[in-house]
Amino acid sequence: FLLHTPETNYIHVSSELHIKELLAAPQDVLSLHALSKEMLQPKYTMDGLAVEDSMSSNGSVHMRVLAVMLKNNLDHFHAPLLSTTSSVLARELHHLSPLPSTSPSPNDNWLKAPIFVLAKSLIAAGNTLVFFGPSLSHDVAFVDAALRYPEELFLSAEILRLIPRFAVPVLVDRLRPIVDARLANSTSSSREEQPIDCLQFFIDSSRTAKTPWSAQKIVQVILGVWFASVHQPALALVYALDDLCRYPEYVELLRQELGTLRDRADGEIEELPLLDSFLKESARLHPSEAISVRRQAVRPFVFGGGLKVERGEVVCLPLIGILRDRTIYPESDIFDGFRFVRRDGQGGGGSGRFCESTAEYPLWGLGKHVCPGRYYATRILKIVLAHILEEYDVRFPEEHDQNRDKSRNFNWRSSTIPRAESSILFRKRRRESWEWPLN
Repeated sequence: FLLHTPETNYIHVSSELHIKELLAAPQDVLSLHALSKEMLQPKYTMDGLAVEDSMSSNGSVHMRVLAVMLKNNLDHFHAPLLSTTSSVLARELHHLSPLPSTSPSPNDNWLKAPIFVLAKSLIAAGNTLVFFGPSLSHDVAFVDAALRYPEELFLSAEILRLIPRFAVPVLVDRLRPIVDARLANSTSSSREEQPIDCLQFFIDSSRTAKTPWSAQKIVQVILGVWFASVHQPALALVYALDDLCRYPEYVELLRQELGTLRDRADGEIEELPLLDSFLKESARLHPSEAISVRRQAVRPFVFGGGLKVERGEVVCLPLIGILRDRTIYPESDIFDGFRFVRRDGQGGGGSGRFCESTAEYPLWGLGKHVCPGRYYATRILKIVLAHILEEYDVRFPEEHDQNRDKSRNFNWRSSTIPRAESSILFRKRRRESWEWPLN
């Protein structure tokens, strides 16, 4: 079907044949990058980044960094991410005032947290460590700018078409000297002496490109990757926590599964079928975008059945429609945390994994443009959600119970975003030996 928007027409396709043709179309005819330029305005929001319509013209460095190098180092980052999650969550909750309680124990006090703000803080803190290393992750001004950058980019590109007011200069001013120094030292230092973070991955990968990237180019591309790395995982975390509150019967089941882990600080967390299935089902019912696999026609394109796409029009998949298709998902409007455990048999691999993308579950995109950072995004989501499950009780505030018909989210164009007032209550789990953290 066709949807008219003020900018152009969005043509939604969902048949197996149309999806295959969409993925097989030449990149200089149906282009993701042409649409990205229009939506995100990278020239203004990413320090002057020049994006070409053709994928090959933009290079594949970022794909190698995210889909190979970052993926291969997930276990290296696991323990630092868990430590960062623990300290940031305790700090953020400590700043909140407890709700009135008759209990003398501070561990019995519920704390009301604005959930989207908290989710962004948790994801941004972990990402800063993984992307830029420990030094910048403790730079308060840098972390603050990095946290605000995705929101400023969204507002600037989508509404104002203006340069973000503050975040980009701060990020660039901090990053450029570091990248310059690392590039200068890259030939003299051994691999063992080099930092292990995404910044270094980009430097190492760009040196092997046909045309080595400058420090400016590396910073520009990282700014582009950063937007998606904070915004989308934070939204998925919000909706997963909402579903924990909405379906509390899964809390103890998930805690029992987490209890089977021998080591909290390695890749065993990827072998928890219920945790995978719960996250995947939450995202199925609450995708942050209504559409997926967007491509803009640089030149007119005709599908095999005669469907014509004019220059400037956008072809996409109706993501919500596919994820709620009753022929694919029985009782598709009902939350079933075990849905993907049963579909996969054992639940540990194949279509049961949250990070996998198929035509039946195109959350991460499809084809050559499938999200290369989905393995990392899945890992940090699991780390944060697992830590909350093991260390805290969560529930909706009373006003949610009194206003169940009021949506906790709002829609802007194709996006679904939590309302600013949407909150969740946190309480330290009741264990006699634990004290409420003060720092």
